[in-house]
Amino acid sequence: MQMDACGAFGMANTVVIVSGRLFRYSAARRQSRAFVRDAAAALRDGRFDQVLAIAARNQRSHVAAVVAAGLAAFSSAPPEFSHAEGIAAGGCPTHRALRDEWDSAAVFPPVDP
Repeated sequence: MQMDACGAFGMANTVVIVSGRLFRYSAARRQSRAFVRDAAAALRDGRFDQVLAIAARNQRSHVAAVVAAGLAAFSSAPPEFSHAEGIAAGGCPTHRALRDEWDSAAVFPPVDP
Protein backbone atom coordinates (compact mmCIF):
# COMPACT_ATOMS: atom_id res chain seq x y z
CA MET A 1 0.00 0.00 0.00
CA GLN A 2 1.40 3.36 -1.02
CA MET A 3 0.97 6.59 0.92
CA ASP A 4 0.64 9.81 -0.97
CA ALA A 5 2.21 13.09 0.15
CA CYS A 6 -1.03 14.33 1.72
CA GLY A 7 -1.35 11.17 3.83
CA ALA A 8 2.28 11.42 4.96
CA PHE A 9 1.78 15.05 5.92
CA GLY A 10 -1.35 14.17 7.87
CA MET A 11 0.45 11.41 9.74
CA ALA A 12 3.41 13.66 10.55
CA ASN A 13 1.03 16.37 11.74
CA THR A 14 -0.73 13.87 14.01
CA VAL A 15 2.58 12.71 15.50
CA VAL A 16 3.60 16.32 16.21
CA ILE A 17 0.26 17.13 17.88
CA VAL A 18 0.26 13.97 20.01
CA SER A 19 3.88 14.55 21.05
CA GLY A 20 3.13 18.13 22.03
CA ARG A 21 0.10 17.07 24.08
CA LEU A 22 2.05 14.34 25.84
CA PHE A 23 4.80 16.83 26.73
CA ARG A 24 2.25 19.35 27.98
CA TYR A 25 0.37 16.84 30.12
CA SER A 26 3.62 15.42 31.46
CA ALA A 27 4.80 18.88 32.53
CA ALA A 28 1.41 19.67 34.09
CA ARG A 29 1.47 16.39 36.00
CA ARG A 30 4.98 17.01 37.32
CA GLN A 31 4.12 20.54 38.40
CA SER A 32 0.82 19.45 39.98
CA ARG A 33 2.61 16.84 42.07
CA ALA A 34 5.27 19.39 43.07
CA PHE A 35 2.58 21.93 44.00
CA VAL A 36 0.66 19.46 46.17
CA ARG A 37 3.87 18.33 47.87
CA ASP A 38 5.13 21.88 48.51
CA ALA A 39 1.80 23.52 49.41
CA ALA A 40 0.35 20.88 51.75
CA ALA A 41 2.04 22.13 54.93
CA ALA A 42 1.38 25.77 54.09
CA LEU A 43 -2.32 25.04 53.51
CA ARG A 44 -2.58 23.16 56.80
CA ASP A 45 -0.98 26.08 58.63
CA GLY A 46 -3.14 28.71 56.90
CA ARG A 47 -0.23 30.47 55.15
CA PHE A 48 -2.19 31.41 52.05
CA ASP A 49 0.36 33.93 50.75
CA GLN A 50 2.98 31.20 50.64
CA VAL A 51 0.55 28.87 48.81
CA LEU A 52 -0.10 31.59 46.23
CA ALA A 53 3.66 32.02 45.74
CA ILE A 54 4.06 28.26 45.25
CA ALA A 55 1.18 28.29 42.76
CA ALA A 56 2.88 31.09 40.82
CA ARG A 57 6.01 28.93 40.47
CA ASN A 58 3.92 26.05 39.04
CA GLN A 59 2.14 27.84 36.20
CA ARG A 60 1.47 24.70 34.15
CA SER A 61 -0.30 22.95 37.03
CA HIS A 62 -4.08 22.84 36.75
CA VAL A 63 -4.32 22.08 40.46
CA ALA A 64 -2.27 25.17 41.34
CA ALA A 65 -4.42 27.38 39.10
CA VAL A 66 -7.67 26.23 40.71
CA VAL A 67 -6.34 26.43 44.28
CA ALA A 68 -4.87 29.90 43.63
CA ALA A 69 -8.18 31.18 42.21
CA GLY A 70 -10.10 29.87 45.23
CA LEU A 71 -7.59 31.23 47.75
CA ALA A 72 -7.46 34.63 46.08
CA ALA A 73 -11.26 34.89 46.20
CA PHE A 74 -11.42 33.62 49.79
CA SER A 75 -8.69 36.04 50.90
CA SER A 76 -10.43 38.99 49.26
CA ALA A 77 -13.79 38.30 50.96
CA PRO A 78 -14.90 41.10 53.27
CA PRO A 79 -13.88 40.59 56.92
CA GLU A 80 -17.52 40.59 58.08
CA PHE A 81 -18.15 37.38 56.10
CA SER A 82 -18.19 34.13 58.05
CA HIS A 83 -15.87 31.34 56.90
CA ALA A 84 -18.79 29.66 55.12
CA GLU A 85 -19.68 32.87 53.27
CA GLY A 86 -16.02 33.38 52.33
CA ILE A 87 -15.82 29.86 50.97
CA ALA A 88 -19.03 30.38 49.00
CA ALA A 89 -17.62 33.62 47.58
CA GLY A 90 -14.53 31.71 46.46
CA GLY A 91 -16.64 29.15 44.62
CA CYS A 92 -17.34 31.19 41.48
CA PRO A 93 -13.70 32.01 40.63
CA THR A 94 -12.73 28.41 41.35
CA HIS A 95 -15.40 27.10 38.97
CA ARG A 96 -14.30 29.66 36.38
CA ALA A 97 -10.66 28.55 36.76
CA LEU A 98 -11.71 24.92 36.32
CA ARG A 99 -13.68 25.80 33.18
CA ASP A 100 -10.81 27.85 31.75
CA GLU A 101 -8.28 25.08 32.46
CA TRP A 102 -10.61 22.54 30.84
CA ASP A 103 -11.11 24.75 27.78
CA SER A 104 -7.35 25.32 27.38
CA ALA A 105 -6.72 21.57 27.52
CA ALA A 106 -9.29 20.80 24.84
CA VAL A 107 -8.06 19.50 21.52
CA PHE A 108 -10.57 21.63 19.66
CA PRO A 109 -11.37 25.21 20.66
CA PRO A 110 -14.84 25.80 22.10
CA VAL A 111 -17.44 26.83 19.57
CA ASP A 112 -19.81 29.67 20.46
CA PRO A 113 -23.37 29.06 19.27
